[in-house]
Amino acid sequence: MTRAANRLMRHGLEGRHLRSIRLAANREVDLFRQLTGPLLRHPSPANLRQAAEVLADVAQAARELQETMVREDLRTLLEA
Repeated sequence: MTRAANRLMRHGLEGRHLRSIRLAANREVDLFRQLTGPLLRHPSPANLRQAAEVLADVAQAARELQETMVREDLRTLLEA
């Protein structure tokens, strides 16, 4: 995380910008928590295993979606 933050700061981003990235990540985790809330409220080994699988899957899907959206927006920016 430190290495990525330093790379962003070398390009001119400041702490306040990094905070907005952190807040977006927190909102994403809150959304994922809603998906697994029922499983986590009754933390049996089976429920925890299922919650971990759901979280891994939605986190991966969200990363892919976010990467695609950013790539498309950057392409539009460069074409303008």
